[in-house]
Amino acid sequence: MGSFIVLYADNIIHLAPTVSQLQNLLTNCERVLDELDMAINSKKSFCIRIGQRHNNICAPMCTLSDDIISWVEDTAIP
Repeated sequence: MGSFIVLYADNIIHLAPTVSQLQNLLTNCERVLDELDMAINSKKSFCIRIGQRHNNICAPMCTLSDDIISWVEDTAIP
């Protein structure tokens, strides 16, 4: 299964079949953004798991600066 990156306006969506592949996508994206003098805002970012195993606990997603990107159960924005 492949991994995908979707760009829309100033948003980036990473889609990956495994948590480890998602972490790799995040890390690679951060490296490219760093070269462009840009960064991921971990306070505005989140991870969500979809599918049969969506209730399983996942390893935390960590940025290169050791910030944690939280796992959420839905994408409702207050």
